[in-house]
Amino acid sequence: MKKLKYLLIGLVAVAVSCENAYDFDRDFIIEADGAITNLDDAERLLVGSYEVVPSASPIQFNAYAGDNLKLGNGNRGQGIQEHTWQLDSTDGLPGTLWNSAYNVIDQVNRLIVDIERVALPSEDDRKNQLLAEAYALRGWMHFELFRAFTPEYDNPSSPSAIVVDQVIIFDQNNVTYLGRNTAGEMLTQINADFALAESLIDPTADNKYRITLAAIDAFQARVGLYENTTASLTAAVANATAAINAVPISGQAEYDSLFRTDDLTGEAIFQLKKTPMMAL
Repeated sequence: MKKLKYLLIGLVAVAVSCENAYDFDRDFIIEADGAITNLDDAERLLVGSYEVVPSASPIQFNAYAGDNLKLGNGNRGQGIQEHTWQLDSTDGLPGTLWNSAYNVIDQVNRLIVDIERVALPSEDDRKNQLLAEAYALRGWMHFELFRAFTPEYDNPSSPSAIVVDQVIIFDQNNVTYLGRNTAGEMLTQINADFALAESLIDPTADNKYRITLAAIDAFQARVGLYENTTASLTAAVANATAAINAVPISGQAEYDSLFRTDDLTGEAIFQLKKTPMMAL
């Protein structure tokens, strides 16, 4: 009887603990509509978006899938799927790049939607700066996806990644899948985001850990090279010239220091700030 009593007490304790797992105080939950209540909240979301920008996976995927590396004699399977273009759902590297980029896009889309609701008329300058950085981040992440998942960059009809220019709400009871966009559609979105960012950015902003006008010019120059049309190449030259004029090219000694110290006085236009605890 004593064992049965202890068993019943144990079952009651388990039931209570299980109930606590799902019946918790909702006062500690911030719903989406209340996550951004002022521009300080919006800026925290923006800074958090910078934090989760993928940095290692685009470089690694480009190195493996391009012609920058050769399969070594001592290779034990690392990077072979990407290097031989045998990609499928089991390959983690492109999946990491895909998920990380769309995570950033989702965050800045939420900022873009909510910031107009919370900004005061007296805060237009700050609001525009935050919006400019958000649009630039969205354009940049779409560009990384374009580079990684488009077979033919200069073919507007080539399949590419997915344009996500709004907050996507998924219904678990009615799952739908977004189709891939074409390269032309991706470039249209990328160019539009950078153009909008350029129109809103504070031209005097000079924090190299955040998007600046020079960074936007540099991104636009790269996009133009990939697009590879007469008009885009002409624009690329103009944008590259503007970026170089804003942040002149370093001499040899100064250039070496860019890779040895945290000194950003050289030709670094934009730099992600990462700590050892942050995901790359």
